[in-house]
Amino acid sequence: MVSPAGAVLLVEKVRKSGFDQAMSTALAPWRKSRAVHDPGKTVLDLALAVVLGGDCLADVAMLWAEPGVFGTVASDPTVSRLIDTLATGGSGEPLAAVLRPGNAGSNTAADHITATQLALAQLPKTYRRGRRTLIRTDSAGGTHEFVAWLAHRGRWLSYSVGMTITEQIHQAVLKIPALAWTPAVEPGGDIRHGAWVAEITGDVLTGWPRGMRLIVRKERPHPGAQLRVTDADGLG
Repeated sequence: MVSPAGAVLLVEKVRKSGFDQAMSTALAPWRKSRAVHDPGKTVLDLALAVVLGGDCLADVAMLWAEPGVFGTVASDPTVSRLIDTLATGGSGEPLAAVLRPGNAGSNTAADHITATQLALAQLPKTYRRGRRTLIRTDSAGGTHEFVAWLAHRGRWLSYSVGMTITEQIHQAVLKIPALAWTPAVEPGGDIRHGAWVAEITGDVLTGWPRGMRLIVRKERPHPGAQLRVTDADGLG
C-alpha cells in the first residue's frame, strides 16, 4: 500500500526510465486514429491504481483528482473498452500464471519452463509444439537453460527472447559497420524513425542453440533518457 503522495515517486520513475514511452510504442497498434487516450498510459494508470489499493478497473477513478500528477486519465468505459480490445485483439487472455516468492530471481529458468509448460497445456494439441507457436520473453528469459528447453529436438517451438547486454555483446555491437545497420520497422510495417537494427554473428553465439540469431537495435533516446554504460554514440 502506498499513499497517493507516494505515487509521485512511481510516476517519476516511469518517466525517467522511459517505460511510459516503451508502453506507448508497444500498444500503438491498438490506438485508434482519433483516440484521445494513449493505450500505454491507460495501462500504466491501471497499474498505479492497483499500487494505490485498487482492485477493479473502476478504481482508476482515484487518479482523476490529481491531474497535475497523473495527467489526463481515461474514464471507466474507455478503460473497459481498451481491456476488451487487448484481450481479444491484442495480447490475449493469460494462459497461465505462477506465484513466486518476492525474492525470486528474474532469470530463474525453472520458473519460466514451468510457466511455459502450463501455458502450452491450455492450447489445442496442434499448437503445443511446432514453429507455429511463438514464445516471447524479455531479457529475463534470455538464459541458456530456458532457450535450450525451447529449442529441444522434438519441441521445435519458435521463440524470441531478450538478451542481457554483456561486455562481449557490447564490444560486438561497437564493431558493426555503419552500412550494416538498417532502419527498424514497426509491427505495422512502417519505418521506426531514429532506430536501426543489425545482426551479430560469431563467438557471441557460442553455447546457444544452433541456428539462433542475435538481432540488436540502437535508437535515438527520447529527451531526458538516462544513457547506460553500454550505450554508444549518444544512442540507446
